[in-house]
Amino acid sequence: MSQNIECDKIRKKLKDYAADDIKDELLIKKIEEHLEKCIICKRELLLWQDVLEKQKIIRNINLSNDFKDRIKKRIKSLESGPEVPRVVRQVNAINTFLTSPKGCLLTQIFIITAGFLFVILFLYKETNILFIFLVLLATASMMFLLFKK
Repeated sequence: MSQNIECDKIRKKLKDYAADDIKDELLIKKIEEHLEKCIICKRELLLWQDVLEKQKIIRNINLSNDFKDRIKKRIKSLESGPEVPRVVRQVNAINTFLTSPKGCLLTQIFIITAGFLFVILFLYKETNILFIFLVLLATASMMFLLFKK
């Protein structure tokens, strides 16, 4: 248990140790003694050294202003969300409409009309096709007038 407490204290200092930012000689000696015994902390030190080395490399890279501007533009476009395909946008628009009050009313009108037509077809097998077409046309006209903006 005391090893874990010591590891926690040492780990908090490993980044500074790897960056050579610790000036206290006693603390440096304590860290080095711990690193000789503890493989886990030694591995973490190696990771910190690797990270710091890569940060130095990255700082030395010179990018053109055009490239930086393109990266910033791309990041902004990704922040607003990934590009959604047109079909998905259309399906989402239909879903939004159908779940709205007007969309629910439209769905109810369609179901009632379809039910009405099926009843007519079932009861009167000799129903004129023109009559069914006119009922559908009247329903479509009524829906168009209802939902016209």
